[in-house]
Amino acid sequence: MSLYGTSSWAGNGSITFDNAAVLMNMGVFTDQNSGAASSIDSGLGINSFVNRGHYAKTGAGTTTIGTSFNNNLGS
Repeated sequence: MSLYGTSSWAGNGSITFDNAAVLMNMGVFTDQNSGAASSIDSGLGINSFVNRGHYAKTGAGTTTIGTSFNNNLGS
């Protein structure tokens, strides 16, 4: 999935990566989770979160990214 505009992840849910999924952020991705949020790698294929835009944590709590996270070109 490619995100080019402004996107947000709100609530207390998880993002699950499966079957070699790639989440590519090319815009602004705001993590508004108020609890301990996580992204989960199910282990089926090589999954990754690629940030080439801006990732901002604005909610309270800690976010654990449990899959490959590439932030080489992002902020």
